[in-house]
Amino acid sequence: MRPDEKDVSKLYFFVMLLFITVGYLVQKASLYIGILITEFFLVLLPVILYLFLKKYDVKYVLRLNPIKGDKVFLVIIIAILGWIVSGFLHF
Repeated sequence: MRPDEKDVSKLYFFVMLLFITVGYLVQKASLYIGILITEFFLVLLPVILYLFLKKYDVKYVLRLNPIKGDKVFLVIIIAILGWIVSGFLHF
């Protein structure tokens, strides 16, 4: 079972309020540490807490499936090619 759109909208609104207010203050103090705090504690943590409190199956809702070997190979190739292309485009 997955959360309905109304609950997801409320959670999204709450996370965006945190992101805009607290995230701004944290990133203003220290950019790199602030980005880590913002991503993990202000975006990821409320979602995980919501799923646990509502007793949803986190693996099912977030679709956390194992990655197959051929997909890992493709991701590495795409990352390397993207790095090369961005190097050519950045003058």
